Amino acid sequence: MTPERLQVLNDIGFIWSGTSLSSSVGNSYGVKDDHNDSKNDHHTLTHNFQNVSTMQDQLWMNQYQKLKEYWSENDQCYTNLKTSKHSSLSSWIVRQRREYQKWKLKEKTTMTKNRIELLESIGFDWSPRDSTWKLRIQELIEYKNHHGDCLVPVQYQNNPQLGRWVSTQRKYFKMYLKGNKSRITEEKIKQLSEIGFVWNRWEQSWSDNGNVR
Repeated sequence: MTPERLQVLNDIGFIWSGTSLSSSVGNSYGVKDDHNDSKNDHHTLTHNFQNVSTMQDQLWMNQYQKLKEYWSENDQCYTNLKTSKHSSLSSWIVRQRREYQKWKLKEKTTMTKNRIELLESIGFDWSPRDSTWKLRIQELIEYKNHHGDCLVPVQYQNNPQLGRWVSTQRKYFKMYLKGNKSRITEEKIKQLSEIGFVWNRWEQSWSDNGNVR
């Protein structure tokens, strides 16, 4: 088993535990399946398992260091790395979040308390979608405090991300009203409504005598 092969298996979420691991590791190292030598076989399998675990930990630390360096250079604590240059690291990030969910549910996982602490020490975001929502809500409140309403232009130069986000929420709301699958929930609709979010910009524009910013 080479480090490269281990990395490929790690990226697809392979779980290095259980009987299947003992058999595969034992066979890959040429361990004989002889009942008469069960003690020797057990010792060899245990040794090989430790070797794989050590190599796995090293691979994890290598990816961790890459992530730490990337975030240090780009000044951000969560990101979606979609470029081919960072495809391996992107897959690794997704997997850490998935394994963390398993860890919280007490399911079989590669995540450990030590890994959680290491990731959180560099500001790793376990739920980037929730974090983005909270950030945009705060930005919307700040916009309202400054402008007196929540009518953020789609092409808002001061914060293009907020303008696109507001437009997207309206799109999700229309899907929700039609009974289609949507990312917006009743809780999110209530949260936006409470701060004066305008769900239909054009109806609001008519009521304001067509004064569209």
